[in-house]
Amino acid sequence: SNALPDLFFRKRSGTGVVPKGVRRLTRQKLFKPEGSNVLAQRTFVFCIVLTLAVFGLPACGKRPEPPKKSSLELDQAISKVNKTLEADPKDPRAYYYRGSLYSLKGDLDPALSDLDKAIELDPRNSDAYGNRGVVHARRDETDKAMKDFKKAVEINPSNASAHYNQGFLYAKEGEVDRALSSFERSIALDPSQASSYVHAAYAYGKKGNLNKALAYFDRALEIDPGNLGAYQGRAFAYFEERNYGKCWDNVRKMGSLGGKMTEGFVDSLKKVSGITD
Repeated sequence: SNALPDLFFRKRSGTGVVPKGVRRLTRQKLFKPEGSNVLAQRTFVFCIVLTLAVFGLPACGKRPEPPKKSSLELDQAISKVNKTLEADPKDPRAYYYRGSLYSLKGDLDPALSDLDKAIELDPRNSDAYGNRGVVHARRDETDKAMKDFKKAVEINPSNASAHYNQGFLYAKEGEVDRALSSFERSIALDPSQASSYVHAAYAYGKKGNLNKALAYFDRALEIDPGNLGAYQGRAFAYFEERNYGKCWDNVRKMGSLGGKMTEGFVDSLKKVSGITD
């Protein structure tokens, strides 16, 4: 399943005035594992559970979704951008912001229309390509999404979110080496994002490098101690290492944070660790 994007926007040069309160949103990060803290500078995110069959084990169940930004708040932000467009109908940043706000609302058709216009007016806006790629991905238009992510990186090789999103799409297609390369590039550009470490860790697990996977899960938890995706991944890795004690530690930690492994995984863990109900 897809997650609603976690956006942040960087101030760009050009004409027009970005409405107050809108610029705090960010460049879109399409997919994010469970358990990320919602920081003051970030908008809400629908969290997802990583479903890559990394270690040949079942994925955990979903945690309850965190509170999301209300439709009213998003409508108010869109209204502010509308006023900017009334003053300057050719402001590419305004189309960029409004399109991304529509994406947050889940209104993908107007989101796509506005991001198309933003790119038409400013074809060198890497972030606009990245955010449009998110919209395409959420419309299950994978080829178009990947094309936009690649264009975002071509324009701005330092666009960490675009590398991250490329990695997720590569992972979905089973291209683990390409996925890992993209995640590692995202980490190199922005090492503050726990989700990048989590996804890279799953890719390392898929390749059988459990030591590297565990190191990356550990790093993710140093950044975000509540990241359920990292606890889930560590449980998988310790299961594969037959370290059932540490596996249980991570399963229980997930439970204490509101997460839950699938019953099938827990039953298998009970069986191999000699626990009977």
